[in-house]
Amino acid sequence: LTRKPADLEDGVLVSVSELSPGQLVTGIVTNVADHGIRVKLSDYVTGYVHLRQLTDVPLASVPKRLQVGSKVKCRVLHVHLKRRQLTLTAK
Repeated sequence: LTRKPADLEDGVLVSVSELSPGQLVTGIVTNVADHGIRVKLSDYVTGYVHLRQLTDVPLASVPKRLQVGSKVKCRVLHVHLKRRQLTLTAK
């Protein structure tokens, strides 16, 4: 894997293998669907927050405050290395 000099700075995520369950991360909402949101953690890493993982109270739809471009704090639930996917929670 070849990295640009800007990617060598501390705090730039390049792979999901750099994260572990329970780790706190901050990202930007890139997609809002009826069943959850997609969160961009870096140029290389995105994660998914299911509707049930948005709040402690059951919801019928994604809250209006979570729009594309919104900043959101999440915690890593699962790291799927083979599929290079992250499951996040915003609780």
